[in-house]
Amino acid sequence: MILQFPNVETLRLAMTSGIISPDNLLAPTAWQAAADGQYYLNYSGKLLKKLRDDLSRLNVLTSKQHPTDSAMTPAVNWLAVLPLSRNVGPLQLAVQTPVLSEPPGITKEGRLQLIGSFPTRPVEVTFSLLFEAVEGRWMMFAVSVGGRPS
Repeated sequence: MILQFPNVETLRLAMTSGIISPDNLLAPTAWQAAADGQYYLNYSGKLLKKLRDDLSRLNVLTSKQHPTDSAMTPAVNWLAVLPLSRNVGPLQLAVQTPVLSEPPGITKEGRLQLIGSFPTRPVEVTFSLLFEAVEGRWMMFAVSVGGRPS
């Protein structure tokens, strides 16, 4: 099923308001941004009546196939489709307190490891941080960030 969003702001609203479920947000998709600002996304979930009604209120159209012959670009998930933008306001994580899922520990390689998450909705942000001792100070060695439905 192809969802045709009138613009990127409508796509962002559908993604951040909970209209599109967290499971579908994290699912692989294919997409295309048209020259007129519309966004086409491949929706692999069931298009239930409530979802269809919610999307209709946002002026999102649905069709069984892409309306043009243009190829759609694969994306690892819906979040990868949103364009990066500057000055969109304060980052929500900046005011969230991280929750460690296990106590800080030292790996067998001697690195400090912190594993946890930020309790955000609809997607919880997970992280794993590794620090290495350099000249008596802990320096960032590796960062892993992911997401899971909350």
